[in-house]
Amino acid sequence: MSAKQATQHRLERLRASLEQEGCDAVIIRHTSDLRWVTAFEGVFDEEEAHAALVTPQAALLHSDSRYDKALAARAQGTEWEVSGEPVGHARWLAARLGDLRVKRVAIEDDVALNEYRAWAVAFEDLGVELVETHDLVRTLRAVKDADEIECLRAAQEITDAAFTHMCEWLHVGVTEREAGFELDTFLRRHGQGLAFPCICATGENSANPHHIPDDTAAREGDFFLMDFGGRVRDYDADMTRTVVFGTPSAQQREIYDIVARTNEACEAAIKPGVPGKDIHNLAQRLLDEAGYGAYFGHGLGHGVGIDIHELPNEGSRSENLLQVGSVVTVEPGIYLPGVGGVRTEDYGVVTEDGFSVFTKASHDLVQL
Repeated sequence: MSAKQATQHRLERLRASLEQEGCDAVIIRHTSDLRWVTAFEGVFDEEEAHAALVTPQAALLHSDSRYDKALAARAQGTEWEVSGEPVGHARWLAARLGDLRVKRVAIEDDVALNEYRAWAVAFEDLGVELVETHDLVRTLRAVKDADEIECLRAAQEITDAAFTHMCEWLHVGVTEREAGFELDTFLRRHGQGLAFPCICATGENSANPHHIPDDTAAREGDFFLMDFGGRVRDYDADMTRTVVFGTPSAQQREIYDIVARTNEACEAAIKPGVPGKDIHNLAQRLLDEAGYGAYFGHGLGHGVGIDIHELPNEGSRSENLLQVGSVVTVEPGIYLPGVGGVRTEDYGVVTEDGFSVFTKASHDLVQL
């Protein structure tokens, strides 16, 4: 799918959602949503510097002099019109809304309060009704198209290569911080950058699921947990593997094997139409039956795409249904305070008949 085709396809999906909401237009402010709906690659960074207005007939994007020329270049051949007019978003939007004479405008319910108030003032004489919606664009992003899946697979290829590299590089005495730097460097050298700051945790620290790497050094007999992901064309990978220095203890081997079996059972259970909570609850039940359910405290997984955490969710309360094209993680874990933890995380895409895993690294315990 070409960039032009991706843009048009995504605009069509957004406009269909607008019609269902009974709205004439939508204002989009979140950068990740804009990256998705425009399909413009290599332009957006982390700043929320842009605003878009989409109606059934128009696709308008407002930015500033730092971005407008690059955005305009990407917009060539698409229906997007880019403006670098040096005014605030509220004033620019008011002028466009007046020109287009729309009345019901969808906005996200997490818009910043100060921005909402600025819109209320700017739109006061237009007779515009601002209609709060929840996850309007994020819900669309939960189903990936062929181009997005290609990006995600490519990001995982780099991530798998990074794990292979780390298994050759890691050694007793290395600190978490040193390992994190090595992992970060590999991902930056071979891809576009990092999906998120790498987690490296050894020994007791591996029992903290989102441990921030410090100067703790790896010792013989320690677990070493790595949670990391590369980026390709603005799309993220997400992977966790736990290795051990030397020969694992009986307890280490036990919990590692339980986590690996739980991961595989959950992946086998993923199908279109299954609620995310059902997959999480399966993991919880298996860990409970093994006697370690109390040591698994987070959701089983989440969507991945332009952002590292997207829809659908796979948590104990998630009503999100898995759909064909949903890209999700499966990441059960056991975390024993004072001992250490294990997490085995893959990600892949929901297909018509199951789940296609992008991650190629084995679930076998690597002994260093």
